[in-house]
Amino acid sequence: LALSLGFRESGIVSTPKRCTVAIRGVGLSLSVPLARSGPLRPSNEYLEALVKEANDRFILNDAKLVALYEKVKSDLFVVTETGDTDEGYADASNTGTMRGAQNDSYEAIFRPLPPLNLWGHAAVAVPSSASDGCNSDVNVYAFGGHGTGSEANGRCERSDAFYCLSRSDGNWADSWK
Repeated sequence: LALSLGFRESGIVSTPKRCTVAIRGVGLSLSVPLARSGPLRPSNEYLEALVKEANDRFILNDAKLVALYEKVKSDLFVVTETGDTDEGYADASNTGTMRGAQNDSYEAIFRPLPPLNLWGHAAVAVPSSASDGCNSDVNVYAFGGHGTGSEANGRCERSDAFYCLSRSDGNWADSWK
């Protein structure tokens, strides 16, 4: 799916313990060397044009992500009316049944996780109990990257914090710690 939508650097790595799906695309990235001062500093007009181009590419990248989300949801999931509506996480628009290769059925609930506001970070999921599928306890640790972090303090910078998001009894925590 990702390759068909222009995410050319995407793929799957399968090992005996896990399957990792990487979705990446740099086709709309923008890398330009700039100097703050001196004879190599570009004109203000050039900088304004560069900011406009970067903003245009950002909008196109966002549209690609929305298209990918919709494609995954429509091609891999069949929307059903069941779900965990008591907790307000699911309704007919974000609950679905996924069909596997052997036509096995898996229920999926689309619930957004708390925002971390970091990009370029590393993350690892560590089971905190014996794995029993969707209801196993797990901690997701994230570190590094650039952004504001879970505090969203408005200062976008290189993060040296270590964040944890926990899932216990199948329910995700409401915030990163």
